[in-house]
Amino acid sequence: MKVLALISGLLLFSSTVQAAVLDFSGVTDIGPSHTSYVEKGVTVQSIGGDLAYHGTPGRVHITDSGTSFATGLSFTTGARFDAVQFDIFGSSNFFCLGPGCNSPIPFNNVVVTAERSGVEVARREFYSGTSPHTEVLDLFFLDIDRLSISILFPAAVDDTVCAFAAPCTFFDVDNVLLIPNGNISSVPLPAALPLYGAGLLMVGFLGNRARRRNKKYTN
Repeated sequence: MKVLALISGLLLFSSTVQAAVLDFSGVTDIGPSHTSYVEKGVTVQSIGGDLAYHGTPGRVHITDSGTSFATGLSFTTGARFDAVQFDIFGSSNFFCLGPGCNSPIPFNNVVVTAERSGVEVARREFYSGTSPHTEVLDLFFLDIDRLSISILFPAAVDDTVCAFAAPCTFFDVDNVLLIPNGNISSVPLPAALPLYGAGLLMVGFLGNRARRRNKKYTN
């Protein structure tokens, strides 16, 4: 009975280690106005435009202005959650210090914010870069009830400092990893698998001890 209780506890614990990885597989390209999307119990709301991909299915395209694409995304679950990381696919930006834009310069074009009970508790600004990478968030993005990923405009941007009137910069977002603190639909983390394996090993270990003990007493 003790063995069964131990294994049951391990399996119960492993089942509660869960995460929602949003791959946006259900997001379509530009068409009828589409501003809200639900995946694995997480509601994704567009900010300032359509929630859609552009050229690459399975991502969400974000631009600064001048198009029908969203300028940001907001994530909620109806409960507290931890925001862990997301993949970002940057592109060449078109911000310059003067007209003509012969030499675009990098600038912080991404802002990530976290809210708890309507109050901003974390903010991070960075340059998306031009190569795909995973952006890992820090401990300030734990135990929140809203995550937002948006375009950040350069401080002096206007139509004279972009190569085009719009957009000045854009990027794609994919594989947003959220760990729920509440009861939302989710997918088991691979990290839970070692707990299951540990339970099986414990069963085997205790079983071998019992067999050796029985053999000793019967000989």
